[in-house]
Amino acid sequence: MIARAEPKNNRRCTSSAGDRQSRTSQVYAVTSVLPAVQPTLPEPQLPPLCAPAALPWRSLSETEAALLDFLRNRGESSELSPEETVGKLLGYFREPGRFERLCKVAQSEPPRVRAILGAIGQELGQPASGLAKLQAGLNPLSRFDFGSLAVLEHSREWQAKERRSREAV
Repeated sequence: MIARAEPKNNRRCTSSAGDRQSRTSQVYAVTSVLPAVQPTLPEPQLPPLCAPAALPWRSLSETEAALLDFLRNRGESSELSPEETVGKLLGYFREPGRFERLCKVAQSEPPRVRAILGAIGQELGQPASGLAKLQAGLNPLSRFDFGSLAVLEHSREWQAKERRSREAV
């Protein structure tokens, strides 16, 4: 054990007895008599990408992760017409269990992705209970840019902005 003492008071003390030692003595207080202990570090905080909300991503296949990325980008990377893009996209979502797996991860996605996913689910005839969970996370006053996916049959019910056609001037 290591004890460390520091002066507590450097004033000169005078006693009535004239004691020479007490006039020049310093009062020491023991500041630490505990053994040197390694300080414990706080638990490391997980970065946002590794937060518990991101854990459902581990259950997704590469195709499902790519589908979510495609929805995030509003289907703008497609070289097909909007109608052909939606037809092909619906084909991917018809695989059994895929829509449900993507709905589990949807709560960590932007509201626009949840809205697009809801419109796809409604078009595929998914149960209303799953669609209600997606709808509950959307602000009813917001409108979302669905991009080329605005041609989904139920896009307006899922708060899609009106798609403006690009005409040459």
